[in-house]
Amino acid sequence: MTGMDTIPSVWRYGLALLIVIAGFAAFTWYLTTGISSSFGGMSQMAAPGELELDLKDPGEYTIFYENKSYFNGSFYMTAEQIPGLQIVVMEKASGRRLLTYPAPTSSTYSIGGRSGQSFMAFRAEEAGIYVINASYPSGPGPKVVLAVGDEVMEDMLRLIMVSMTLILVSLLIAAIITYTTYKGRKKALEAER
Repeated sequence: MTGMDTIPSVWRYGLALLIVIAGFAAFTWYLTTGISSSFGGMSQMAAPGELELDLKDPGEYTIFYENKSYFNGSFYMTAEQIPGLQIVVMEKASGRRLLTYPAPTSSTYSIGGRSGQSFMAFRAEEAGIYVINASYPSGPGPKVVLAVGDEVMEDMLRLIMVSMTLILVSLLIAAIITYTTYKGRKKALEAER
């Protein structure tokens, strides 16, 4: 067996590069599909108006005001503020009115022709059907689009963390392959001398 038989092949560098490219591709795919599904899962409504929500899980739900949106075949571009809009959330079965309050965190998004900001929230103590009514009690107001979702920002943070992990793991694997290939080639070439 000659020294050339034990020298790690140069193709391993190419493998390391392919792993990095695959890591970035997985990052991009996971992040874009995850973001699309996160915001696609939010229920939209036109306000003034009413929306029935079949909430599968108890918890806190955030209401977003979308100042740029597409809903029911129409594009909406409205002002940054919606003064006087009143939100009432009721449990349909009991008619019990839920407490609405300013969103605990200020969240904004702009994706796929939609941009919005969190402005109200409510807590559903149990799964069931809830009715959201949005109106201008003091007179007419602009027609706007609202979106309702739970754990939207938590989902986004989770998506970012998993996506970053994909990149870091691919970089780490590529670095290990590159380092071991380099060290192995260097050692084999020194042994030949």
